[in-house]
Amino acid sequence: MAMHRLNLLCLTMCLLTHAVQAQHLGHSEYQNDTYQYIEQNGLVVLEAEHFATQHQTTQRKWFRFSQASPPHPFADSDTLHYANASGGQYIELLPDTRINHFDPLVRGENFSNIPGKVAVLSYPVWFETPGKYYVWARAFSTGSEDNGVHVGLNGEWPASGQRLQWCRGKHQWTWSSAQRTKDNHCGEANTITLDIDRPGLHTINLSMREDGVELDAIALTKDANYHPDEQVLVPTLAPSVSLPHKTELLGIRNYTRIFYAQSDFAVTADTQTKRLSYRTNISRRDAGIRHITRVRKGRGNFPNSNTTWSVTSR
Repeated sequence: MAMHRLNLLCLTMCLLTHAVQAQHLGHSEYQNDTYQYIEQNGLVVLEAEHFATQHQTTQRKWFRFSQASPPHPFADSDTLHYANASGGQYIELLPDTRINHFDPLVRGENFSNIPGKVAVLSYPVWFETPGKYYVWARAFSTGSEDNGVHVGLNGEWPASGQRLQWCRGKHQWTWSSAQRTKDNHCGEANTITLDIDRPGLHTINLSMREDGVELDAIALTKDANYHPDEQVLVPTLAPSVSLPHKTELLGIRNYTRIFYAQSDFAVTADTQTKRLSYRTNISRRDAGIRHITRVRKGRGNFPNSNTTWSVTSR
């Protein structure tokens, strides 16, 4: 019987039962809690507060708010608007120093008509269906200077995604897909779009146009006639998958000595009795009744685990 058919053995210096899987296996410290967004049947729904990264934050930054949020030290004329927000949470771009037309407009600080310069958010999404997607976002606007953002794709900022605007639906959570134009400052309805050129992973980006913007959710759809109708949408997330847990090599750190088949054991086969004899170089200090637990690495056969052997010194 060839030696390579032996399995790795672990020898305990005290009586042990079969090793048990670590109790914390699969707990949150082993997982990334960032939402894993996917496209489902031509629809993507993102929770604004569950972004993957935020960059360009030296002037303005997105902050998450909920009923449990403590008071913050930044300029902000609004109260919290977590009521009716999806999941009771949303994000706001702060500080908010331009409340109306009479407040100073500082380009690159509280206003940026150039996308991708201030407070850039990233949302990785797995797309199965390429094509043109209409972009909607749900915002809470209380004035004339807190109602504009830019939308980008993979770090690029196409003209079709710039200047997403809200005019209607003040003082409530409102969906919009309107792009502000020179002739229509409230925006042309259903004109914010992104082109997904191929299946696979793409990153949806948002950046500041005006500070003080409050966002709850973003939706992308291939349906040109789609309208969220002021409803709260369920985010499109990858299904949770339970990965198989290991059944061998458990509790390896519980053992005081580890013996390896090829270096620590010799095997002879009795052709008449068809039994195997195992010889090992176990030292004198290991003599006595010891509990052997099988630990398999790769293929091979060995006596059932939890077998008690008599180990004698020579």
